[in-house]
Amino acid sequence: MNDRLTVRINDKQLLADFKAHVLNKNGRLYAALSIEVETALKNHLAIEGVEKYCEQLGVETSEPAAHTNFSQRQKKFLATFQKRFFMDNQIGVKVLRAFIKEELHVLDDRTIEKWEKFLMTVGWIKRASTVSWENKTPTGEEDLIEVG
Repeated sequence: MNDRLTVRINDKQLLADFKAHVLNKNGRLYAALSIEVETALKNHLAIEGVEKYCEQLGVETSEPAAHTNFSQRQKKFLATFQKRFFMDNQIGVKVLRAFIKEELHVLDDRTIEKWEKFLMTVGWIKRASTVSWENKTPTGEEDLIEVG
């Protein structure tokens, strides 16, 4: 059953950015727009801890940090991460680490790894390949992280 949802988006730039992203990602707008909105709604419900959507996305709701008791810093970080990367399928490890450094103003490798683990725990990222020394694969390409 197809349902129709009509909403007013007050943030015109947000809507324009979303449409541009859908067009860039899919090569078309209107055929893909509903799919991307559905994906965004599912992701939002998973973030909020709605069990059905956590299960669909493979997120463990039993994890201590999963979806319910985020600190303000974690919430802000997740919102910024979602805005910047969530529509991407993959990002490089170096890109993710640079984002964490910039967004959270941290330099310590252990702290950066802690935030990477946090994103993995809530199910927002997973390794697309094994990380090797200096983030390089045997072919010299950067290791990738799957987003979403």
